[in-house]
Amino acid sequence: MGEDPCSQHGNFSRQSGSAQKSKLCDSLGGPPVTAQRIRLKDGRWLAYSETGVPRDKAKFKIILAHGFTGSRLDLLRASPVTFPF
Repeated sequence: MGEDPCSQHGNFSRQSGSAQKSKLCDSLGGPPVTAQRIRLKDGRWLAYSETGVPRDKAKFKIILAHGFTGSRLDLLRASPVTFPF
């Protein structure tokens, strides 16, 4: 007889529950903050990434919001040839 898939899932969830809690960036013993970020009104931090030409030369600003499974580093980096205006 094969193993019950439900029991395998139960073992996995027990194992993953015993992992150490990760430390917050910039907390005592935690990793340093390496991203540009702003503080939101509710106290949370929002990290962001800027790419492209320097701000003073930019003609347009494009904001890309990613989903829950992404990060600020997941973006389409367009070539300057793409936007010939």
